[in-house]
Amino acid sequence: MSISPSVATGTATVLGQVTFQLNVPSVQLDFENGEQLVINQVSAKGEGKQENGFWLGEQSASMKQFSILDQNHDSLFDIDTIGYTFKSSLNAESDRIDTQHIFDMTQLTYPEGAQLSDLNVDFAMNSLDRSAFEGLVSLYRSNPSLAHADINEIAPLIENLFARGFQVSMNDMHFKIAEEEFKSKWLVEVPEGTENVSRDPSVVLPALQGNMNAYMSQGMALAHPMLAQGVDELVVMDMIKEKDAGYELDANIEGGQLVFENGQQIPLIALFLPLLMGQSMGQ
Repeated sequence: MSISPSVATGTATVLGQVTFQLNVPSVQLDFENGEQLVINQVSAKGEGKQENGFWLGEQSASMKQFSILDQNHDSLFDIDTIGYTFKSSLNAESDRIDTQHIFDMTQLTYPEGAQLSDLNVDFAMNSLDRSAFEGLVSLYRSNPSLAHADINEIAPLIENLFARGFQVSMNDMHFKIAEEEFKSKWLVEVPEGTENVSRDPSVVLPALQGNMNAYMSQGMALAHPMLAQGVDELVVMDMIKEKDAGYELDANIEGGQLVFENGQQIPLIALFLPLLMGQSMGQ
């Protein structure tokens, strides 16, 4: 393995404020079978501080190229420009924490030339009660599975988190496969005053509020027959509309229901049934 000369710098203050920066121009790993792993232009930077085991500030990392080459130096797998950013901040007045995760990738090329491009995922959790959130983070770090954590410690933290309310949102998610596009954004809010969650989790779904929007190009739907059939059925039911050579879903979330413009409703839990059924079948 060869690593080109790299540079790492940073500062720290007596108040715990930290800055850092790292640059690695290239890394090459040669395998015994003649294949190679090549990584170019890796960088990372950050600014912030640790408070009660949680980072407040901003960190980011990026990589210009990640390639696996065969014995003839032909590409087997390529990633072009990938990045990740984490942001968190504390509102001292309300004692709430906001967090944001952003992942983006210009292009991924895998065997037989198939491509995933223009990927972006922007996920946020906002207005989290500080003491409850930090308590849960601390418990997770000491018990990563949470199965071994003391329920007497978890329950009051969950209660406080939900009682104060918070928001979970996908600010933006989009990608293209062979130039066919999918994009989505949604917001789910747990209103302040949602109580008794640890004793009766069923109170959560009826309390949820928010909205959901998704778009899929016709080509992406047609490439997956079962998906296309489901989309066609929703178009007939006027829950999905044809728009810009594709299909758009737009709905509000009220009382645990997806509420469409035409007044029709479906339970929010219906979105998760395929996943839950898949898990049960796999057990």
